[in-house]
Amino acid sequence: MQQTLALPPHPNADPDGFVTVDVDGYPVAQGSMRAMVNRKTGRAFIIHDNGPELRAWRKTVATLAGMKWGGRIVNTGVELELTFYLVRAKSAKRPAPYIKPDADKLVRAVFDALTGVVYDDDCRVTDYVARKRYAPKPGLRLRIRETIE
Repeated sequence: MQQTLALPPHPNADPDGFVTVDVDGYPVAQGSMRAMVNRKTGRAFIIHDNGPELRAWRKTVATLAGMKWGGRIVNTGVELELTFYLVRAKSAKRPAPYIKPDADKLVRAVFDALTGVVYDDDCRVTDYVARKRYAPKPGLRLRIRETIE
């Protein structure tokens, strides 16, 4: 069981010690990486499947999280709660979004976005809960709390 660090409470924290960040926009998954070769130079390089959209999503998450978190980079444990909101297609009859994008790929994009903003490395994440839900508008509710074993 984890406990909240005996630090002064974060000025933006709720009574449970979480800082909540709401991000509007369609969540972008961190897809697979592809290796390619530049035909002119013969040099290999790697790109993400969702290149420009992924960069924009991570920048938005990082900016909003940085504003709420306040610039302190954590080098201890961090607990995250991530709720991704997806818009239900008009033809969808399913009660929950058990469709793409995969939850783990959505989480990876957020973990990378928070590196250098909330923590120094995503290895600092000791616990996380990820959910996908239908909602009228797409987005992410991110809750962050610094913890220690």
